[in-house]
Amino acid sequence: LLPGLSDAHCHMPCSATANALQHAMTDTDQQLTMRAVTAMRRALLAGTTTIRDIGSRNDVAFPVREAIKSGTIPGPRLLVSGQPITITAGHCWFFSSQADTTEGVVKAVRTQVRLGADLIKVMATGGMFTPTANPARPQYSTETLREAVEEAERVGIPIVAHTLAAEGVQRCVEAGVH
Repeated sequence: LLPGLSDAHCHMPCSATANALQHAMTDTDQQLTMRAVTAMRRALLAGTTTIRDIGSRNDVAFPVREAIKSGTIPGPRLLVSGQPITITAGHCWFFSSQADTTEGVVKAVRTQVRLGADLIKVMATGGMFTPTANPARPQYSTETLREAVEEAERVGIPIVAHTLAAEGVQRCVEAGVH
């Protein structure tokens, strides 16, 4: 017997193929939903009983979570962030809420909460997956990250961050990212 496994970092509609970026940028919500449903079934069959999806289009993440919850489709328990928050053309902009100011980031947090997010995801630095985002550069100031943390904490949900560079990690720690 194997205890249930947890996956704390998933993007359920992203394909594990050489053309994953092309799929993420050009597939319709329906195509991404079908890919997510297939991935969640496979994860459950592999013994994964809880998945934290920290970045998918809202029109994919929330309906898949609800379909699993209602028993319509098989899958593990899902905790979803919905759209991650990034700067314009920042890391994973093609399925993200793009916000360039502190006020915009706070509004994006509130939007994801209103839509039913279990947690918030912010892209604190660029990433390797996105050609327009420099993985070595921070995308948000410590103050902007702190405001996002405070807004998430106000409603009692955690906030997580994508970060690759030391300066991005430092800003997240100083801002209190969970």
